[in-house]
Amino acid sequence: MNAGRHGGNPEVTDMMKPISTRTHGIIDYAFAGALIALPFLLRWDRRAARLSLGAGLATLGVSMMTNYECGLVRLLPMRAHLAMDAAETSMLMGAPKMLGSVDNGAGRMLALFGALGAAVGAMTQTQSPYERRELPA
Repeated sequence: MNAGRHGGNPEVTDMMKPISTRTHGIIDYAFAGALIALPFLLRWDRRAARLSLGAGLATLGVSMMTNYECGLVRLLPMRAHLAMDAAETSMLMGAPKMLGSVDNGAGRMLALFGALGAAVGAMTQTQSPYERRELPA
């Protein structure tokens, strides 16, 4: 792993990331809600709906289990949460290929959600205040 020019100090690198873990948590719940609701609101094909629902429920579950301000059970470190976000957003960006010509609009919408999710993850701080011991658990 590359330590970067700051020697891998998470406090220095987190200061350069504009999205706090609290804001990320709020975005997570909105993201999950949108992924769960869109297939019903836009009457997507069954395959597209399953892909979106699965991603939305995964986001919801990971968010509830993350050790950050919006977590309920606080089991996962923020870095693990961000790694799972990266895997999920990569999968979403591949939705047009996975869905083929079944539902082009849904595939493009899911790919857009994947790109937005990847950008949010890249700009999010990697440690929550709980992990830095700034807030009591």
